[in-house]
Amino acid sequence: MKPIKNLFALLLSLLLLAGCKPTPKEDVIINKGDGELQEKIAAAPVEETFEAPTHLTLDEISGQHTKITVDADVVMPETKQLPVAEIVGETITIEWVRRVMEAIADGREIRTANTEIPDTKPEIVEEIRAVQNAIEEWETEFKDTTDPAEWQERYDDLRQQMEAWQEAYRSAPDEIGSAADLSEAAFRAQGRLYVSIDFGKKFPAVLEVYQYGTVNFSNWDPEVGHQVYFDVPDGAALNGVAMSKEDAVKTAQDFMARLGETGYEPAVVRAATLEPRVDGERPPRETWTNGWYVVMTRPVNGVPAPYYNSQQDDFGYYTTAERVQYIAPLGDEYAEFWIRDSGVNEFHWYNPSVPVRTVNESVALAPFDKVIETFRKQAAIEIYPSAEEYKEYGTVLIKIDRIELGMSRVRKENAPETYLLVPMWFFYGATTVTDLNEKASSLRYSFRLCEAPDGLSYYQEEPALCFMRINAIDGSRIDPQLGY
Repeated sequence: MKPIKNLFALLLSLLLLAGCKPTPKEDVIINKGDGELQEKIAAAPVEETFEAPTHLTLDEISGQHTKITVDADVVMPETKQLPVAEIVGETITIEWVRRVMEAIADGREIRTANTEIPDTKPEIVEEIRAVQNAIEEWETEFKDTTDPAEWQERYDDLRQQMEAWQEAYRSAPDEIGSAADLSEAAFRAQGRLYVSIDFGKKFPAVLEVYQYGTVNFSNWDPEVGHQVYFDVPDGAALNGVAMSKEDAVKTAQDFMARLGETGYEPAVVRAATLEPRVDGERPPRETWTNGWYVVMTRPVNGVPAPYYNSQQDDFGYYTTAERVQYIAPLGDEYAEFWIRDSGVNEFHWYNPSVPVRTVNESVALAPFDKVIETFRKQAAIEIYPSAEEYKEYGTVLIKIDRIELGMSRVRKENAPETYLLVPMWFFYGATTVTDLNEKASSLRYSFRLCEAPDGLSYYQEEPALCFMRINAIDGSRIDPQLGY
């Protein structure tokens, strides 16, 4: 992830934007339907057995340049009790940040890293000078030509930036490579802490923790780059990796345990091909080494929380002027690993959370037929937009090949820091572009060219592509922008 120069202002603007969400009237979970969801959550736990087929095939759903097929295994959790639970996001204090960093460093010194964000005293002095110049310019050139309220708001913002940088300067190191500043002031001024750790490799590892909780750790072996390809068939012999799938999972679980997090289970475990890091001409593809990709999630009362690579319109690209996005898309918690024989080469931890309580130990679910009816009605509306960017290269085929029941977040109304984990149906599949035209070669950067029955096609390789999520309690489609 590339550092952002003016991260302080960016985070401030995002927080202000998030504060624009209209205040709901009642402290209940948001629901688009007729109250069925609230009633089932509030009802007594059920003991009935939920019925669903083990495989589902539907007629093709066709549109111009786009086809949707469903020929899918239906995956159910082993337990018959599907809960509703309440969680909150982890409180990101400087103590939490230090604990995470020290656990990852595992006794090694945490040092400053080369970054675009000012970390050292000389760099911070330059920032202070820039803000001081901006204040002077705002006072002399804009005070008489700007709306007073707007002028004051901007002036206060500049003064806050000045105070933050001045506070960060007091404990900042003199130069890169010295002991990192893990103070509260540095964390708040920059919006993150970005450090380096020497694990004895050619390049030092880098570690960053953001104010909103995302943790990024990069410690790649020097012979491999960061470009990866999910083109290794299940069960294939791996090149350059002796570690088994089970060992990779244990490595990830042990890593999380060092962070004080237990109970995580693998949601995705796949081998992948790693592009070599070389100067000059790359060696033949068949000589490239492999690595393990592992995604860990936290089950709820024994019910898995599936990982999903959302193909829905998370950021409102296809919304209209009538649908304004006030808050960031809702994201589930997961830990993502790249693992080789040397250990964890890369790690990302998103949306860490803390369990609060179980709201209902076993909630009643909507009939499976109702879920499929929702899918049929929403398929063209929901899935076609995600295929829009590919239709100019040929015919787009979305094939749903797995439907899985598990736990996922929804927002709780009137409680912006609280979420409910509810049973949800995930519709997984893949995108294939066939009937290729002369523009299709540009797909080679994100798709894999392969043989199809009627000629060449491009196939999207990334794992866990999820094209729709449906609330299993009331059968309503989950809007990723609204979070319910």
